[in-house]
Amino acid sequence: MILPLIARASLFVILATGLVSAGNIVTDFPASNLPTNGDWIYGAAATVGGAVTPFAAGFIDDSDYLGWALGDSTLVLRPKHTFTGGTVYYVTDFLNLHPGSGGMNAVVRWTAPSAGVYLIAGQFKSHDVIPSGVNAYVYIAGVNEYATLLTTTLQTAGFSISKSLAAGQTVDFIVNFAGTYINDSTGLQGSITSSAVPEPSSMLLMGTAAALLALVRRRR
Repeated sequence: MILPLIARASLFVILATGLVSAGNIVTDFPASNLPTNGDWIYGAAATVGGAVTPFAAGFIDDSDYLGWALGDSTLVLRPKHTFTGGTVYYVTDFLNLHPGSGGMNAVVRWTAPSAGVYLIAGQFKSHDVIPSGVNAYVYIAGVNEYATLLTTTLQTAGFSISKSLAAGQTVDFIVNFAGTYINDSTGLQGSITSSAVPEPSSMLLMGTAAALLALVRRRR
């Protein structure tokens, strides 16, 4: 009787651990004109890694895409279908980001809802037929953890970063131009996962299983 109890307890603890989804760059995109959605903010920053101002204007919701596009060309969009518009590729499993003409950065920001170890994984991809050069970054808690330069059509740059974060610390996915702001449309996709921590009840069950196992060993 004791051994089945241990087996069930161990299985419960195993199921209570692992990786838990904390956010998805594409599927978490808001369906309204609010530039926030849970832990996400969509906006612009005057400097790389600087303060992010959520979009307050330029909302678009038409047959092609949903998102924001400012007059200076700073934009964050989620395409509704896959197509080519002008020189730009729009693909449904990527957001499209574009920097502004005055050096404004397009930013997608995620804020950690609780302390933990997070895996930030995804990719940037050049989505312009004739790219002029794009700098793309991942800033975590205000520190540059990843940087790449995209210069060729459909060039992909992947990232995978494991980081311990306190509640309220941020992860910024940033696009800025390298040279000129023209033809700088850049795709962004990815996810954020956290290491699951067993609930107190699970921890208690783990301790009970260990105690039962020790008892069985003593009886032998």
